[in-house]
Amino acid sequence: MALETLKGVEEIGGFEVDRDFSYPTKDYPINIDDTKNIISFKIQKGPIGEVGKTGCQVVTMIQTAKLIIEKLNEKFLCAENIGTIAALEVAIDWQEKRTRNREARSVEGTSQV
Repeated sequence: MALETLKGVEEIGGFEVDRDFSYPTKDYPINIDDTKNIISFKIQKGPIGEVGKTGCQVVTMIQTAKLIIEKLNEKFLCAENIGTIAALEVAIDWQEKRTRNREARSVEGTSQV
């Protein structure tokens, strides 16, 4: 049921969703097969500034989980779903704060700490 919530979703976290699960590519780091109830993520390998864009970030997986729970909550409203959504929003905010911090220090996209 969870992946049914993503039917019609064409983009998550700036990445186009591929519905042809036969061969994941770097152009489609998020692959969904509704018929088999499978989702896969190709994760970025190395800093984008050093190796180019090879996949999505872990935050994209968090955004996907949030989207699934939001859609489930539309059908099955409960306090636990609302709490989970809020916690995932906090996790996303922390990742965005990390990115802004790295950008401010001019180390985003590099292996530098």
